[in-house]
Amino acid sequence: MNDLTERQKRILKQVIDGYISSPDPVASRTVCKDGHLQFSAATVRNEMMELEEKGYLSQPHTSAGRVPTDQAYRFYIDYLMELERLSGEEEKRVAEIRREYEQKRQKIKEVLKNSSQLLADITNLPGISLTPIYAQTHFHKLNMVSLGEGRVLILLLTREGIVRNLLIQNDREISQERLDDLAVLFNKKREGFKLEELKSEMERFLEEDRECRQMMTTLIDALNKNIESMTHGQDIMVEGASRILGLPEFRDSGKLKMLLELIENKEELIELLNRCISSEGVKVLIGSEMDIERMRDFSLVFAPYQIAHRRCGSIGILGPTRVNYSKVISAVSEISRKLTEILESL
Repeated sequence: MNDLTERQKRILKQVIDGYISSPDPVASRTVCKDGHLQFSAATVRNEMMELEEKGYLSQPHTSAGRVPTDQAYRFYIDYLMELERLSGEEEKRVAEIRREYEQKRQKIKEVLKNSSQLLADITNLPGISLTPIYAQTHFHKLNMVSLGEGRVLILLLTREGIVRNLLIQNDREISQERLDDLAVLFNKKREGFKLEELKSEMERFLEEDRECRQMMTTLIDALNKNIESMTHGQDIMVEGASRILGLPEFRDSGKLKMLLELIENKEELIELLNRCISSEGVKVLIGSEMDIERMRDFSLVFAPYQIAHRRCGSIGILGPTRVNYSKVISAVSEISRKLTEILESL
């Protein structure tokens, strides 16, 4: 796609930078005002016409100016853009994510929620995060604690550091010694299984010991339901969605309705965000690149995060195609890196 002359690249960059700064179509005379280019008005006008013929610019019928296409944004990100560093205050806020976590010992969803909110604050766009793929996480061990009067606290720990607590009520008292024996027996044979495989293992466990079957049916059934809820699917958290209302692109009620449907239905966003989990670094999807008709006016900028050295979720922003990619990519990169640091320490 790198089929542009150096002059065309400079003019295209000027057009895109100008359009990102202001939503008005960019005219050739606006480009000429940049003293760095030093091209004549006729040269700029001709080059912009050629950029339009090559598919990098389009001309709204109501304006003499031009706007970048999805192809232009892709070229800009891949070849022309210089990353914008976060401000000192923004870097300080990113660093404070870990401090806040250590002080409050938040759960994973709380960390994701706060990280998405910070991303929204920095970019002024909705911050979104995809919860971990619990079905693909690996069982580490069970702990069972007797609380008396038939109550049992179950702690399920995965290799990725995810902990689930479950309190059940048994018809009969079970001694702590018996609970410890059962936990050891179960952990010995199932360590490393994926959670999605664990339900059948629970049923097999009931068949191994008559006494276990009598005493533990309630406990195992409750644990199965908990595992099923964990592996049922992923969820998306969206923070700062109202920020989109201030953007001129969403004065069109149709586009705003489309955005709200995307956020509410979630399935398409989950599919798109899962695309980046196996890749490294920040991924940018622009409009038509997503092959989803109602995403044609939107962009996604997101990156994976890791737990126990495994990529299992992602975080990023949802916005129009006209966003400050330089700033957004830097913010997503920094916050996903800090998020991984926190989750790796769980």
